[in-house]
Amino acid sequence: MPTPRRFTLEELVIGDVPEAWERAGFAVWSPDATPSDARWADGLFTDVPVGTLGSVFVGGIRINLVGHDGPGGIEGWRLAWSGQGSGSGSANSGDDASVSLPHNLDGLPTTWRHTPDHPSTDGQPAADSAAYQPFDSADRSRLAIHPNGATAIDHVVVMTPDVDRTIDAAEAIGLRVRRTVDTEANGVAMRQTFFVLGTALMELVGPLEPTGEDPSVFFGLAVSTPKLPGLDKIIGDGLGEARPAVQPGRAVRSVKAAALGLSFPMLFMSPRPETLSREQRRHAR
Repeated sequence: MPTPRRFTLEELVIGDVPEAWERAGFAVWSPDATPSDARWADGLFTDVPVGTLGSVFVGGIRINLVGHDGPGGIEGWRLAWSGQGSGSGSANSGDDASVSLPHNLDGLPTTWRHTPDHPSTDGQPAADSAAYQPFDSADRSRLAIHPNGATAIDHVVVMTPDVDRTIDAAEAIGLRVRRTVDTEANGVAMRQTFFVLGTALMELVGPLEPTGEDPSVFFGLAVSTPKLPGLDKIIGDGLGEARPAVQPGRAVRSVKAAALGLSFPMLFMSPRPETLSREQRRHAR
């Protein structure tokens, strides 16, 4: 019996400059600043997009900053996949790693990397199935130590005018809905649909009924940090006040993107406790 496909977010391409992310409290790395003879640096910058100015490593996910020459915001992502597929579309049949997957997922520019199946306890690919895992040595762990305490990408926000259409496109390749929440935004009824991408989530947001035929678009990013109350000391006036998150027991703070030079909306969130390692908790104090 074919095993269901599992998906892991392993890379984002973002149209920002490194200085903006440094103002937001992230450590930005580039090949020019990394010793070429350091064994721990092997593979860190493999296959980065042409024109990448720097990379940020958060929770094993590599964020490539490509500057302002493109459309800006989140310009694309890479998803790793394993398993043989169990969706309804032809892309899910068979067990061939070369089976075609769409490079435009209902409007979202997407690249793919197949990984062998790895057993795991939570139903997701094991950590070593990601191409860029910077926590496999003491030297590499410093890549993911950020002044703002960032420990994980909590979720990537995707906007759509037609929730059912985008869900159909996601399910056709084997993505599975984790949960759905109906809510309001500025007095307008909206639907939030969540998909699991390894340690991160995709949060799909759209109206209860279709409002058009435009494609889905990347909208924003939520980053987990246990330093949420003290971020003012690091980012200054570039943050909004803390407020309760939709998720019970968690809080969020909006980033003032324009003030920091970011090209898209970003949130900082208090973390899901299960995502923090002992080492990450120690550096977050």
